Amino acid sequence: MRFIADLVHEKKQLVEKAEAILNEAEKAGGSLTKEQERQFNRYTDKIKSINESIDEELLNIRTSEPILNMPQKAVSPVEETKTPVTKAISKSFRGMFYGNETVKLSNNGFHSMDEFLRTLHSGRADNRLINASMVEGIPEFGGYSVPEEYGAFLMDKSLENEIIRPRATVWAMGSETKKVPAFDGADRTNHLFGGISGEWLEEGQTGTRKTAKLRLIQLKAKKLACFSQASNELIADGMSFEEMLAGALIKGLGWYMDYAFINGTSEGQPLGI
Repeated sequence: MRFIADLVHEKKQLVEKAEAILNEAEKAGGSLTKEQERQFNRYTDKIKSINESIDEELLNIRTSEPILNMPQKAVSPVEETKTPVTKAISKSFRGMFYGNETVKLSNNGFHSMDEFLRTLHSGRADNRLINASMVEGIPEFGGYSVPEEYGAFLMDKSLENEIIRPRATVWAMGSETKKVPAFDGADRTNHLFGGISGEWLEEGQTGTRKTAKLRLIQLKAKKLACFSQASNELIADGMSFEEMLAGALIKGLGWYMDYAFINGTSEGQPLGI
């Protein structure tokens, strides 16, 4: 097993070197020089060879013998605090995306949402805006995403007046898709939730046994983006950006999510009920 760990470490170093070549070529215009291409191919060939060696080593490990020792806890190369693999602990932003109601969220260096919006409206270059950009390199094409701390505020305030999310079972997503179990409630002729039924019984009378049916639901993550504009005239009237836009964004988030959860077509959006 130690030999496998060494191979994995060597492979990681080769991957980093190959990525460095691609990054260097991208900065220079996007095309690899002959020397870069030769070096890149050498790294990738070595990575393939290491993968084959790892597969051979794994096949040689005896799996028929009983495990006599407690296995050590696996440690991921990159600590990932987001997205628990079970149901979300709550419907709040922190509960859904972090599984921790006390986790500190990033504000990208802005002291308030109003400061973020004013900096955005000014049109001046600001590294904090580049960090918030949704499209690296061309920020204005993708817009600027709201810093996480203020996005959490908008989603949590929206939750208070939403119809579906407060009543839904929310599953945290660790990847683009996730399969979760559920009762098969398509047929509700004689029962609910795939087999749960109720009977009023007289004293001494026995109930009718039912068998619940389960099904597997595949969830796919969808992205909702809300865009807004503010004119110079409105700002000149003395209203703060946060005061003017936050309420509208909160209502917009709730409306679009509820509409999709009820009437969604599943084409680039949730499938409605």
